[in-house]
Amino acid sequence: MLKIIVAIDSLKPSKSAVEHALNFSKSLNAHLVGVFLDDISNRSYKSYQMLHNSLAISQEVYDTCNEQDDTLRKESVVFFEHAAAKEKINYTVHHDRHFSLNELTEESKYADLLIIEKNETFSQFSENSPTHFIRDLLRETHCPVLIVPGHYEKIGKVVMLYDGESHATEAIKKFSYVFPVSNSEPVEVITVKSTKQRGSHVPNNHLMKEFMKRHYPDATFTVLKGFPEIEIVNHLKLRHPHELIVLGAYHRGKISRMMNPSVIEVLLQELNSPLFINNN
Repeated sequence: MLKIIVAIDSLKPSKSAVEHALNFSKSLNAHLVGVFLDDISNRSYKSYQMLHNSLAISQEVYDTCNEQDDTLRKESVVFFEHAAAKEKINYTVHHDRHFSLNELTEESKYADLLIIEKNETFSQFSENSPTHFIRDLLRETHCPVLIVPGHYEKIGKVVMLYDGESHATEAIKKFSYVFPVSNSEPVEVITVKSTKQRGSHVPNNHLMKEFMKRHYPDATFTVLKGFPEIEIVNHLKLRHPHELIVLGAYHRGKISRMMNPSVIEVLLQELNSPLFINNN
């Protein structure tokens, strides 16, 4: 049985992350862990809200704000538990009360998949995607990460980015282990070559197609020409709007053209598609 963890800010839980986690856990018959990151530095209120006329912190207001936060945290857990019970999913709740990134990184050592919303910051402040938290998480995580958009859509297609480098093949292999062969969604393998490169075959064409035939026998192959961060986005914007995109890590070993930070950032900024990113 797979173990899936979903990262939840208990002060403002992502309904999209929870819904994605519930649906994948149900379809894969996986055990789901709701990881509630209760970092003590993360509060719903700002310091100036506790000041009174003497510009000193009011203990009464401080206590009230903390009580409200405690209530929000409890309500978030109830929301998750009710949703998991309704779908009859085997689940567990973890409360991590220290530094969010460290806690989540440690949790990832013991998981097959981590699900998190792309705009997550685990702070009072909002940021454009990819947030600093997501960037840091991708550098530190020990399991594949599924970064999901702010709203849930049923997956209609799987797109695998492949350039012949080990980052790409490892991501595709890890995805195939987590998500076994399914005929319900079409699979497309996309390769981007520079305009100077000849031919319309994917790198290591015979080996790649032999591998894919065993895991996703109906997969199609598309070769584009140009810059990956431009061609991939343009290609996907014209196709099915609810793709799940599979790609490799960008920080370990050799950096390939299709797996560098700019490609991931552009995909997060330009598309509302879940990204399956493998770091190992």
